[in-house]
Amino acid sequence: MKNFRPLCAFALWALALLFTRTAASTALPDGLYDEFTTPRGTFTTELFFAHAPLMCANFVSLAEGTRETKNAKPVYTGLT
Repeated sequence: MKNFRPLCAFALWALALLFTRTAASTALPDGLYDEFTTPRGTFTTELFFAHAPLMCANFVSLAEGTRETKNAKPVYTGLT
């Protein structure tokens, strides 16, 4: 059971990558999206809030820095 949570997290991450859109997409339907910029390019992912609401809430709160962490420092600091 200990290895189940990381496996679920990885599975959700893999599903999110399957449904990515390129940055060239201009008209996105209503939804919750995040844009990632890497040295190899930019990609946009859709977060499926209806299917995984806790994962989406956790991801957004960590990305925005609104979630309280153990050491009181935000996970994302805006560094690029």
